[in-house]
Amino acid sequence: MKNTITYRSIYQSCLEDEIVEVVSVKDGLELEPGKIVISDILQKTLYQVKQKYGYGIVMLQEGEYYIDKTIYIPRGIRLFGFGLKRPKITLIKNAEGFGSDSGHNIKNAKYMCWFTANMPEKEEEAEDANPGTFYSALSNIDFAIEADNSNAVVIRAHFAQNCYVSYCHFEIGDGLAGIHSVGNEMEQLSFSGGDWGIYTGKCSPGWPFVLTDCYFTGQRKSGILCTQSGMTMVRVGFEQIPAAVESMDGYWDKVIMKDCCLAKLSTGLLVASEKNVCTQYNMRNILAEAVPIIVHMKESEKNYPGVSDQYIVKSFIHGAVAVYGNSEMEVKTVLELQDDSDKKYDYSIDTPDLPLQKDWTNIKKYGAQGDGITDDTEAIRRAIEASDILYFPQGKYRISDTIILRENTQLLGFLPIATQIILTDNADKFAGVGAPKAMLETPVNGKNRIQSIGLDCAGRNPRAVAIKWQSGRASYLYDIKFAGGHGRIDKAMEHLPPYNKTRTWDYNEDYDWDSQYWSLWITNQGGGTFKNLWTASPYAAAGIYISDTATKGIMYQISSEHHVRQEILMKHVANWEFYGIQTEEEAAEGSYCQPFELSCCENLVFANLYAFRVIWIDNPYESVIRTWNCKRIEIQNFHNYTQMKYTILHGVYDANSKQTVGDWQLANLWIEDTETHIHLPDRPWEPKAILENMDSIDSMCSDGNGNLYICDSRLKRVYKWDQKSAKIELLLSTHYRPLSLACDTLGNLLMVIEYKPVKYAKKDGALELDIEEYGERSREDFGACFYAFFRKDRRIRVLSLNTEKGESSFCELEPKLRSEASLKRLYYPVNQWRDNGDMKTVIQLPDETCYIAPDGITGITNNPALARATGLCAVQKNEVFYAVDEYNKYVLKLKVDQDLNLQDPAIVAYRGNIVP
Repeated sequence: MKNTITYRSIYQSCLEDEIVEVVSVKDGLELEPGKIVISDILQKTLYQVKQKYGYGIVMLQEGEYYIDKTIYIPRGIRLFGFGLKRPKITLIKNAEGFGSDSGHNIKNAKYMCWFTANMPEKEEEAEDANPGTFYSALSNIDFAIEADNSNAVVIRAHFAQNCYVSYCHFEIGDGLAGIHSVGNEMEQLSFSGGDWGIYTGKCSPGWPFVLTDCYFTGQRKSGILCTQSGMTMVRVGFEQIPAAVESMDGYWDKVIMKDCCLAKLSTGLLVASEKNVCTQYNMRNILAEAVPIIVHMKESEKNYPGVSDQYIVKSFIHGAVAVYGNSEMEVKTVLELQDDSDKKYDYSIDTPDLPLQKDWTNIKKYGAQGDGITDDTEAIRRAIEASDILYFPQGKYRISDTIILRENTQLLGFLPIATQIILTDNADKFAGVGAPKAMLETPVNGKNRIQSIGLDCAGRNPRAVAIKWQSGRASYLYDIKFAGGHGRIDKAMEHLPPYNKTRTWDYNEDYDWDSQYWSLWITNQGGGTFKNLWTASPYAAAGIYISDTATKGIMYQISSEHHVRQEILMKHVANWEFYGIQTEEEAAEGSYCQPFELSCCENLVFANLYAFRVIWIDNPYESVIRTWNCKRIEIQNFHNYTQMKYTILHGVYDANSKQTVGDWQLANLWIEDTETHIHLPDRPWEPKAILENMDSIDSMCSDGNGNLYICDSRLKRVYKWDQKSAKIELLLSTHYRPLSLACDTLGNLLMVIEYKPVKYAKKDGALELDIEEYGERSREDFGACFYAFFRKDRRIRVLSLNTEKGESSFCELEPKLRSEASLKRLYYPVNQWRDNGDMKTVIQLPDETCYIAPDGITGITNNPALARATGLCAVQKNEVFYAVDEYNKYVLKLKVDQDLNLQDPAIVAYRGNIVP
């Protein structure tokens, strides 16, 4: 059986970082000739780094090492081996506490390395790694257990986001297991011997666990023993073991296996609690060699045999199965096997190894300081021009403008809490209103790699996007923390609080949630492999936004949490797969957050999708996934849960058809097609509902092609009804609040938006909120009280959008003098509220300026009434215009003169109003 394991050392020399600490052979104690014991010096070094910095990296030089006690790895510390060969740590024979006269016993397990939430001096003080244990890791070290250590386990790793174990070989021998209590993700591990390679319960945050490119052989009981772990395996091999994966008696689990190999096993899977709706299994494309029983149900003792000595498991599903369009859910088992006696499968790896260190260039060679103060923008740009592979030592690299990567640029960090690229608040080029502006931007079809770097947009940069990703299938984004909100650590305090003392707002009262663009934006045929990403900034409009791509993309172990309106948004996306993807909503900011929204997407797979709401949330919500015109969507293992009573009602809700499918637990859900064609009535005066269940429809407009645009202001969304396809889709969902809509003669969408300047925001050198945009009219506005309050913390802005090019085409329109424009059409608000009852008088006063559309002949009048208007209407010379006087409930009819001004108001109805 061919496996996909790398046994070479991926770090052949020490990281070139002055604050990395090194442990070597000379630091240890010689127990006997050739046996260097490093238990004490390694522990001391790990704790020193933690105490000095709060987080950091310790590197172990190539060599043969021995330990005689548990090594504790505290939160935020990473232990890496380096050298031409990986260093090897061996537990000495009959180490105290690691053996037992009664033989192997899970309850008496003792660990060689234990990831912890504290720095214990003795075992009874150890606090196990938990949902708040972030950024810890161990990599590029091999391990062995000598004889008479029957209860020894190499690693306990119950950690959370941005943590991992990778590139290790475990010679477990007579020991108990290689790893106990997994968390987050692990890769490139090989296990030999032991009762089990891995045995585990639930991950500490309750999320799924992802295991890729690993190999198990020679275990005495099974490769993996698990319960409630969300075990997600891709390209994992099992050979010469009684069983590959066993779930513990009486417990459920959710197991995914894709592109795995099973060889010389008695049984592939041992499934417990088979009737429980939480028991969910999906296997796809599994090569089985000499595996007579592929699945055994432990309770019913039912066997599912193979079909030959070598065969392919094309598909295995066990659990609750549902199909879109059929409200009935059925618990069943589906197995599809294929005889494959001659074919040899070669599973290609989509998570590439690190480039060799000899090819790296230290970013500091080009003058980058990484001190959080110096502007490193130009230094990083120089480095990108000169070198393809750039290494970032620990530090905060401040930039002030977009860093654009070249086709083969790779940016390498090794601890995302310690190595970060940051913006300061109120960075000039990321301020104000306009198109998304990325901190990092990759080229179309690039072969880029970015890893283990934190990206911090700060809290007052309204146009900021952390990464705009346009790279191709061969690209890789790994171990990234999108900073903001949760997960902040410093040496003085283990966890910096994300909220105020009452847990009702941000810890920084000057920050607004949902005030920036999305953290990760994958667009313009972007694709590739994405792994171990944590995006939890409440300032971002969404954690991940994928748009306009059919390039294949694969995501492994993704955590998107703590956003206000959307966790993950996808529009016009095809051919993507997600393995181990999790969302979480908090009460303060996310009680009404949509976990997933898919618009015009197809050919998607979600495997082990977990949707969670925290215990403080106190409201129901409709669906985990909302769809618009989607096709061929498969969900393999679905876990929708919370500890309080308001679990999200449905798995999927289709916004057009109003159909729902699935509730809280599913092994498989297939959505063939949700496309819904909605035709307008033949007779234009007949009303027809084309969009329902919205918060409040505030404005509509149509372009010259008959397309209709609809604005849902409070939820910051714009929808499009397409005249050709007769379909409605979600067009926009940004942090700008649209107030009213219009179109110019070229089909550009014009959006009047409510813009809330962040604190200290400036325009033309002055604080934005100090600028009186209408002069004295700003203060009084001739009796319209709404604008007097509106202007205290908000401003009117107008954006244009090419609807074919999306958000990247956003352009702010500045007011221009009407006398200098060549207007043929001018939009006016169709409604006003004036407490003085003087609308008939005021509406005749010409506005001196207007916003000129891209076509050059269309304008929107620049009037404070735009702040409250729910609609706009274009006028031309000598036409008639109708408007609502909301205060007096009149409908006014006005004439349009040669200069597009309004004249001669006349009351034509005494019962007029605007109904949103």
